[in-house]
Amino acid sequence: MGPESAADPSYLDVQAAIGITKHNGGYPATDRLLELCHIEDAREVLYVGAGIGVGPAYIASRYGCDVVAADISEQMLEWTRMRARQDGVAEKVEPMLADIRSLPFQDGSFDLVVVESVVAFVEDKQQAIAECLRVTRPGGWVGMNEAVWKDAAPEEELQGDLLGTWLPTRAEWLAVWDASGLTERSFELFDIALGEEARSRFKWVGWRWLLPAWGRAIKLALTDAPTRRALREQLGYPPSLAKVMGYVLTAGRKA
Repeated sequence: MGPESAADPSYLDVQAAIGITKHNGGYPATDRLLELCHIEDAREVLYVGAGIGVGPAYIASRYGCDVVAADISEQMLEWTRMRARQDGVAEKVEPMLADIRSLPFQDGSFDLVVVESVVAFVEDKQQAIAECLRVTRPGGWVGMNEAVWKDAAPEEELQGDLLGTWLPTRAEWLAVWDASGLTERSFELFDIALGEEARSRFKWVGWRWLLPAWGRAIKLALTDAPTRRALREQLGYPPSLAKVMGYVLTAGRKA
């Protein structure tokens, strides 16, 4: 993967323009994470990294929670509003512009904070976790689904600008999680199998959403050279990366 030029959109910009969301493990991963976080006890949930809104709408629909869907991108929040309406839970999902490094909520606002595929893009991971912990009520839970290098990070040229230098190894992420101050911590590592990952991603997003997203991707690829370069470099897992990457489900309780 070569470096982006100054005019090339970022990985997150491309996802927002097309209307897709990165998510490791699909619904089974989210259900497992929510199980680890005792979702049955939660009523008010903060979902950081709303993306196109699949996760927030799913939690509201399946578990009956009121969900604040936070994202750093206004375009992603528009997709979240659309997804919540499509899934019939618009009244239970509140999109809100927010940065995980400085969340605009009072201390102890939520029973559960869920973060999926966000902290991998944040340099100061301890700060991000501390913010999630701050806005969680005592006795509440913080759960994260994040990508990691399973062992040592590969050479920098293999990482490219898609992953940058902020993706931790399994050991690094475990050390950060152990230093979080959370109790009853869990830490579960999963491999990335390309075929299963593609199938779970399709199911996660849904065909009625994917078809127009692919249409937008094709249109952008044909009409916008920077986006075309970004699409070629950013989408999908190269097999060489899938062998050394995994994802971790982590959960912990605020004392």
